Amino acid sequence: MKTFVVSLMIAAVIITGSICYDIYLKHITKDMNNFNQEIIQAISDDNYEEAEQAIQRLFSFIDEKKIALASTMDHSSIDNIEKNLAELDAYVLGNQKTDALAKCQIMHVLFDHFPRNYTLKLENIL
Repeated sequence: MKTFVVSLMIAAVIITGSICYDIYLKHITKDMNNFNQEIIQAISDDNYEEAEQAIQRLFSFIDEKKIALASTMDHSSIDNIEKNLAELDAYVLGNQKTDALAKCQIMHVLFDHFPRNYTLKLENIL
């Protein structure tokens, strides 16, 4: 009986931690998408200086959250985001509106990839 109670407590801790991480991950994803929308708006308005500043803020944000993300995620996902963000930065510096907007759409897909693939769901466990 003692083993059963301990097992239930461990399961409760794991589930609670997973729920908290899921909420945290959704919050981070929302913030990254907000940065991305800010970049899209600046590029659409041909304000490349503002877009560059937003990209640098997004770089800082990702760097700040990298330890929390890397603790449970595949490192290649984070690397992929950083690589695409660097490409976006180059497009903005070159005033290449179409390429920059296309890269923003890719960033949106990558950001939405996080909660779908790294939350506690039966399909992600199996």
